Amino acid sequence: MNVIVLTIELRIKDKHRAFLDGLARDVNMVWNYLNELSFRAIGERGQFMSGYDLQKYVAGATKEGLGIPSQTLQQVCEEYATRRRQLKKAKLRWRVSNPNSPKRSLGWLPFKKGAVVWRHGQARYAGKWLSLWDSYGLSKYELRGGGFSQDSRDRWLVNENGVIFVGNVSSQK
Repeated sequence: MNVIVLTIELRIKDKHRAFLDGLARDVNMVWNYLNELSFRAIGERGQFMSGYDLQKYVAGATKEGLGIPSQTLQQVCEEYATRRRQLKKAKLRWRVSNPNSPKRSLGWLPFKKGAVVWRHGQARYAGKWLSLWDSYGLSKYELRGGGFSQDSRDRWLVNENGVIFVGNVSSQK
C-alpha cells in the first residue's frame, strides 16, 4: 500500500459560472474591507493585525447576507495577513470585481477541508452542488483544503492541495 500526496486541478462546468462569480465578488469585498481595516489599524495604533485578529471583524458576516461560508472568510483573513506580511506593505492592492475593468481581479475562493463535500463527481460548496469534469476519480482520494480559481478565459477550476492517494500505484491515473 502506497501513500502519494498530489495537487490536482479540475475544471468546473460553465453552468456554475454566475454562482461562483457572485461568491468571488463577496470575497473581493471582504478582502477590500480587510485592506482598509488593517491600514487604519496601522495608522491609529501602529500595529499589524494578524489573520486571527482580522477574523474577529468578519465574524457573523455570513448571517448578514454574504453567501460565502465562514471557513472561506477565515481563509481570506489568513491569506490577507500572510500576503501583507510577506510583501511588507501596510496596504495591498484592491481586488476589483467589475468585469469591464481592465484591472479586474480573477475570481478566487479558498476553502478548508470541511467546507467542500465530494460525491459522484460533484462538489458541494456554499449549499450548492457544482458539477465538474472528474478526470481523476475523486472517490479514490482523501481530499484536503484548496480553492476555486478563475482563469483568464473565465473558466472556473478547483485546485485541491495535499490530495492523498492510498492504494495500488498502478491503479492511479
